[in-house]
Amino acid sequence: MIIAIDGACKGNGKPDCIASGSAFFKMSTGQCGAVTTIDNNSTNQRGELHGLLLGLTIGIGLSKQEEAFFVTDSEYIYNTITKTWYDTWIKRGWKTASGDDVKNQDLWELIAKTLAQYDMDNFAIFHVKGHVIPFGAATGNKLFRQDKTCKVLYHNVKQKYVIEGSKNIEHALEVFKKNHGYIPPMDTFNEMILCNTVADIAASTALVEHLERSE
Repeated sequence: MIIAIDGACKGNGKPDCIASGSAFFKMSTGQCGAVTTIDNNSTNQRGELHGLLLGLTIGIGLSKQEEAFFVTDSEYIYNTITKTWYDTWIKRGWKTASGDDVKNQDLWELIAKTLAQYDMDNFAIFHVKGHVIPFGAATGNKLFRQDKTCKVLYHNVKQKYVIEGSKNIEHALEVFKKNHGYIPPMDTFNEMILCNTVADIAASTALVEHLERSE
């Protein structure tokens, strides 16, 4: 099973920034689904972290059925988890090496508590290059609204990937190898890219829907 996480925001760097987080899961049986959330007075990073928290929460239950691979296009999230920066922050009382307060402490505290429920020897998270598949925002929004499980969206993204995604695949593989030290099986890698794209669309559409309701 792959659980892809992502975030989106409007007004990053501004006090009234609104962010969304998403998590999309796809099991080996073909079952899939997505969850999203909105965070006011936020940042792009917080949107990504909300997506991570959603994904980890989903994974607690579903990983009992099959192994879960987490996928993110955020180096911030990937490095913080794989290099266990959050463990260091906890030991320092949520201070950085320079003595500053850790940003997004509230979310990282929740993430750390959720991660504690996992067997980290069997936990796997991967970083992939984002936006590998050029998929129209309007079409993505429409398909997500039609079917919140994202099954229809996933299949449309897959068709698009077969036609156009291969144009960007070599660079995406180079990015993966740089971060992980190896080239993964192509079937697995393709699934990671597909799921990451769906999670990105889910986050963007959730934000659009929220803004529409607020008008």
